Amino acid sequence: MIDFQRHPLSAAFPTFTEDDLDALVEDIRQFGQRESGLALEGMILDGWNRYQACLRLGVDFNYLEFEDEYPGMDPRAYVKSKNYHRRHMTASQRAASIVALSQWAPAGNPNLATVARLPTNAELAREADVSPRTISHAKAAHEAGLGEAVISGALSLREADAQIKASRAPIIREQKVAPAHEAAAEWAARTDATVAQPSPRVDAVEDSSRDGDDDLIIELEALQNRVSVLSAEIDSLTATDHGAEIHKLTQLLVNADDKIARFEERMKDLKDFGAKFDALRKLLHVKSNREVVGAVRKLVEAKQ
Repeated sequence: MIDFQRHPLSAAFPTFTEDDLDALVEDIRQFGQRESGLALEGMILDGWNRYQACLRLGVDFNYLEFEDEYPGMDPRAYVKSKNYHRRHMTASQRAASIVALSQWAPAGNPNLATVARLPTNAELAREADVSPRTISHAKAAHEAGLGEAVISGALSLREADAQIKASRAPIIREQKVAPAHEAAAEWAARTDATVAQPSPRVDAVEDSSRDGDDDLIIELEALQNRVSVLSAEIDSLTATDHGAEIHKLTQLLVNADDKIARFEERMKDLKDFGAKFDALRKLLHVKSNREVVGAVRKLVEAKQ
């Protein structure tokens, strides 16, 4: 039997569990391999689980060449259509799979992925049915060599992110301590003073939910801008011996990322509250959210 490797596009999706593979082995033992596999670039593009079952049974693996069977077809599209919708995958797995598919380049043309137009995070997010932020974390895991672990389900993206941060910490500590970058420190201090305090209007009942939503969006955008600036500062210092400054900026970046997550949760809660408030306004037959407060107060007073 030919000793095949698994094609990277096939590896963008999880393999069978042991129980599922045992069932497949028994099925092939009784009825033979009913569906041929597909090979591309000398590797198995489709049928990896069937190949593993044949190895266990010691029988030949039947396969066809993908380019002969589907001339002109994008193998990424084929693999996705064959695997993506029929497997139960978590959001982390879906994001990691879509990122892995987007990063593939054909053998003999390894620069195709960087030369061709790559899809944006927003486009990949729609494809995987996740947020653009989840795609960013999936790309970081892919670049750190943790993509396969996420795809297999051994790690979630949150766990992969924690491993990436932990692996960077010793490197940062070992680097030579250098003076802090004055511009970044001044910018961070100024942003802390303006962003750290939530708007007092968020908790005011008399203000409409839309006003509070706008406040959160503004603060969220400020935090996202902060992350971008800090990331740029870290990138510019990585090539130099500024270990202490990189460590400080990394901590600021982590803190800002956590704040963004909290603000996203607050925005979701506020939108839910706004929907309930609108329903109450319609129920009371008033035109504005402010009138809802007055109407509720009158009802309370009447009840008392």
